[in-house]
Amino acid sequence: MPDPTTTERTAGPTIGPDPTRAQVPAVHASSRLALHAGQNDWTEDQRVQLRALGLEHATEADLRLLYHYTARTGLDPFTKQVYMVSRKTKVKVRVTNPANGNERIEEREVDKFTVQVGIDGWRVIGTRAARRESVRVGHEDVLYRGKGTEWRDYWDADDGLPVACKYALTVNGVRISATCSYAEYVQLVKVDGQWRPNSMWAKMPANQLAKCAEALAWRKAFPADYSGIVFEDAAQPHEVIDGEVVEDGAPVAAAKTAPRKAAGAARNRERAARAQAATVVDSEPDPAPSTLPPMSDKKRRQFLDSMFGFLSQGQVTERDDQLRVIAQLGSLDVLPDHRDGIDDATLHLVVRKLAELAAKAEATGSKGGDASEAMVASLHDVITRWTNGVDETDS
Repeated sequence: MPDPTTTERTAGPTIGPDPTRAQVPAVHASSRLALHAGQNDWTEDQRVQLRALGLEHATEADLRLLYHYTARTGLDPFTKQVYMVSRKTKVKVRVTNPANGNERIEEREVDKFTVQVGIDGWRVIGTRAARRESVRVGHEDVLYRGKGTEWRDYWDADDGLPVACKYALTVNGVRISATCSYAEYVQLVKVDGQWRPNSMWAKMPANQLAKCAEALAWRKAFPADYSGIVFEDAAQPHEVIDGEVVEDGAPVAAAKTAPRKAAGAARNRERAARAQAATVVDSEPDPAPSTLPPMSDKKRRQFLDSMFGFLSQGQVTERDDQLRVIAQLGSLDVLPDHRDGIDDATLHLVVRKLAELAAKAEATGSKGGDASEAMVASLHDVITRWTNGVDETDS
């Protein structure tokens, strides 16, 4: 009878990660943060540390997704081999007008998390894949090319920006190369109305481009192991991830600048939000929080729509700033975990105070001032009061 281990060995290599078992990160330190065999979810210590690393606003679904990638790749999230980043994303939601029951589709900005892998984690995945397949991987010199130049293995900053970079691996003697264009991979940010390379691409363009070319070569060599994984230095800030991602902004700086008047459909949406908010707020008297009856799901959705409409009117689009407004106007001691998770009494109070600020802004506009600018200034003042620890009852 043939040895079963011999039969299995000669059946050919397994392509890609073993789907029957999780990949356990190679964390050798006896740390309470290390993932262990048989673990199927984050421990409480790991959750605390993940939130300390910048995932304090991530949902349970986001954390479970990160765990899936961690278990699948065997990478360590606590050394940034694999991690999650948040991007502002435009999503379409259906909103019901409480006055007439009509529905419309409205765009809103939300935080969307996506999993990314750094170059160290990328190399770990490739090295493990090569070991699994029992193949030898070699690396050739990185080659750069500029406008009007030949390929060379060094790029001088005095020569300007490289046009392209080539990276080649050898897998059991078979050469696998990848070429990346600077124009296609450079990560841009908007500065003073113009798109420019971000800090790392501006400081080390050749190094950044080389990492992208190396990552692409690894992906071509072991495609199954990299399926669905995003490389950090190749992830564009405007990349479409479950919606249309919009550029990042600085909330305080934006609040200090005079807003531009919305035109066309955007201005109509502002008017609709104000009209809807007025309908919701004026539809009933202002009861004390202790006597406020529980809201129906429909009523609560209307109040939430009104709150987000007022926040949008004041150009408070950053999630953290929205939480600060809610905490300050709702007289909360700490920031809430979620914008739509506050209790009914707090939600009612926040919308009521936002409506009062909007009414004052409209009065400013009727006197010849700029109503939009007045609303922006009012909400910026609310954020400042929270930051400075000023009690809402004293303002």
